[in-house]
Amino acid sequence: MEEEERHTWFYEGRSGGWWEFDPRTAQDIESKYSEDSDEPKVLELLIAGLIFVIDIDAMVQKRKNAPHIQRRLKRDVKHISDKIGVAGISSKKHPRRPQRDGTDRREGTPV
Repeated sequence: MEEEERHTWFYEGRSGGWWEFDPRTAQDIESKYSEDSDEPKVLELLIAGLIFVIDIDAMVQKRKNAPHIQRRLKRDVKHISDKIGVAGISSKKHPRRPQRDGTDRREGTPV
């Protein structure tokens, strides 16, 4: 099994745990991560209708129009114990947590 197939990319959830990026986005990030270059490892991606800046050097993602809000990134094995879900879709092990008023926080939406 190749290294890329065992590892994938995650962004931190607002209330802890990690969301796995969708396969296309994870591949875009992995390609940039694997580049043999002295250039900064930063890319802009359209995710869920928003443009995100993925800074692999700093291991953070932020919305381009709100750079002060950021979440940590990590590259890890695909099957981690604190994975919430994939690309905003909760796994059955980790259902979405409701807000105090009982509504859905839509935690899976990046930043």
